[in-house]
Amino acid sequence: MSLLTNALDEILGYLERLKPEYAEALQPGLSYDEIDQELNHLPFRLPQEIYTLYQWRNGMYQENYFYRDSLFSPHFTINPLGQALTRYREKLEYWETSWNHMWFPFLYCEPKSYFFIVGSMERNESSPVFYGDIEFPEPTLRYSSLTEIMLEIAENYRTGFYFVDENSGELIDEDS
Repeated sequence: MSLLTNALDEILGYLERLKPEYAEALQPGLSYDEIDQELNHLPFRLPQEIYTLYQWRNGMYQENYFYRDSLFSPHFTINPLGQALTRYREKLEYWETSWNHMWFPFLYCEPKSYFFIVGSMERNESSPVFYGDIEFPEPTLRYSSLTEIMLEIAENYRTGFYFVDENSGELIDEDS
């Protein structure tokens, strides 16, 4: 197992205990060939980490397509691959010249923000992860890789930084 898969499994264990409905929202993973077939029309290659993520689980089902229906951490949900592709196309159309065609949004934070990776002409093992927000057009580098994000999230669950609020029942962090 990879470090990424281990972190994802650890996070799943916490979700199963803290918010089982969120754990149940995770869709079954896709095969490597299914992922490749979905992504073959992109003008770039995505890193192996994205393949690992979508082989592990195909994002989170969201009944109403709202951000808070199911969360992977207090801050984001994982887009199913088809939804990530739709968001990619929407951003190309909506932002035209300001959205780089090599940016692929795969984590959805709220109606206006997201995390994306940068594609390349070759398939790399990983890619830096950037944070973007409609209100702040310049994206910021947030993580060196998808593995780094998942390791941080696992650590936040492990240390109790992420927890379920007793009053609201929501998954939150200590800073909320």
